[in-house]
Amino acid sequence: ATPFLLYDGDGTTGGLVLYAGLVLAGAIGIYLLKGWRSLLLVGFGGYWAVLFIGYAGVDPIGPPPVADGAALQAGALFGWIVLWLVPSAREALRSASPGRWRVPDVGTAMRLLVGGRERYLEDGTSARLLSFASPLILLWLTQLVWSPGRTNLGLVALGITASHGLAWAGFRRVGGGGRLAHTQAIVALLFATLSLVFLLEGEALLFALAVEAAALHFVARRLSDRVVSLIGHALFAAAAAWVLSLLADGILDRLFYTYTLIPFLNAYALVGLAVIALAFAASTALPAAETRRVYRTFGHAAAAGLLLRELVPLGDGAYALVALALYAAGLHVLSRRRPGWGTTGGAHALACLVGLWLAGRLAIGMALPDGFGWSILGPWVLWGVADLAVVALLLACSWAVRGRKTVFLYRLAAHAALLAWFWRELGSVPGSPDAYVTVAWGLTGAAMFVAGLRRDHTYLTRGGVATLFLVVVKLFLWDLAALDPLWRVLLFLGFGGLFLLLSYHLRNLWNPREEDDGSLPMAPDRQPSRPSQ
Repeated sequence: ATPFLLYDGDGTTGGLVLYAGLVLAGAIGIYLLKGWRSLLLVGFGGYWAVLFIGYAGVDPIGPPPVADGAALQAGALFGWIVLWLVPSAREALRSASPGRWRVPDVGTAMRLLVGGRERYLEDGTSARLLSFASPLILLWLTQLVWSPGRTNLGLVALGITASHGLAWAGFRRVGGGGRLAHTQAIVALLFATLSLVFLLEGEALLFALAVEAAALHFVARRLSDRVVSLIGHALFAAAAAWVLSLLADGILDRLFYTYTLIPFLNAYALVGLAVIALAFAASTALPAAETRRVYRTFGHAAAAGLLLRELVPLGDGAYALVALALYAAGLHVLSRRRPGWGTTGGAHALACLVGLWLAGRLAIGMALPDGFGWSILGPWVLWGVADLAVVALLLACSWAVRGRKTVFLYRLAAHAALLAWFWRELGSVPGSPDAYVTVAWGLTGAAMFVAGLRRDHTYLTRGGVATLFLVVVKLFLWDLAALDPLWRVLLFLGFGGLFLLLSYHLRNLWNPREEDDGSLPMAPDRQPSRPSQ
């Protein structure tokens, strides 16, 4: 502190840095011999404070003079090397020869300060903390002095990475690969990531971060290193957030703006596919089932989002809707056959999204017949075919899910969507569209009823009966007032004859199983007969 007290305004930044360096060298020399942790921490704080004071004393307008900048940079390099390497080297020597390189006991004041955790100070915590702090301050001061730009900062970070990597190799030989060597490896890993952030941008940076995160998970599994695993999780969390934001932004852009790129053959799509694949690959290296599930759920969600992002501009969303329905069905099958790789909740959520989207399209088509040409018989055939395919896929999902209630909900949704699809498609046909809808519903109900009897299937039988009952309600409440007399006569005669025909051939149509499970009432000819009186 004496030079500051005697300072009269003359002097240079170089002289200040030289004086601070000499003081630091003396303090570090004493620490090397005595191992006084308080002296090390005071020297660390005081030295960097002097350098920042020197930087603040330079003219803040414009870049600093070259001589002052060079002096500050040289002082920063000296402080990084001395405050990182000397304490680390002393800890390595102490681990090899504890009797010669002793550490003083923790004082009473320090014991009160750390609250009974003084063993962490005795294990070389100060040296490890300075291994992290010194290079970070070096990088910060380099940016303040020179403002070198992203590329040059990335090169500086690479140099720091190489230095700590060499230190890791050396300390493994001297200290047996303990905590000190582990700290150097973590510092090298941190600055390698920073160098990627400075040197790369956009899709290249996203891909590099995902690759690094996946590699770290495999390294953590091999070394059983929790810290490396946490760094991998942090990097993957950043990559996942980035991917999801890109997907959301891309979906909105494609909904409201013209899109000319070929789907899945652009940089964003390819990098997204790579990140999804790396997420699934990294999940195989994770020990906890819950963590694996999180990674795989993200992979499925990102895959669905990527399908929507790339296909939503095509066919006014028809291709995207079919793709999502197909993915939901496949995800249900995967969740049932390989539960560890699938996600039942995600499959249900995706199927629900598809169902809501389909319901909106059908509702608009029924409310505005021919308003947008969304008819299989109109100019936009793709809409009708796509929606019918989605109905079939929702029905297919019912064979992959578990639970009677869940199966019933899927089949009910598919059945209701099919009836609505008939209404929308036939509602724009010239003539008497209400009559065409009634006929389609009646034939569907009759087909379900007959198929249910032949296969002894409860849902088909009850669904057919419910559909026929709905047809009867529509005949009396809607068609009786809306249709021409000729159509009313034809529909009532036709369905009356259909009901008579079904009732007459009921016994012949029913093909019960060998072992009745009680799900359906017994046929009349299988009822137990009473003994004759």
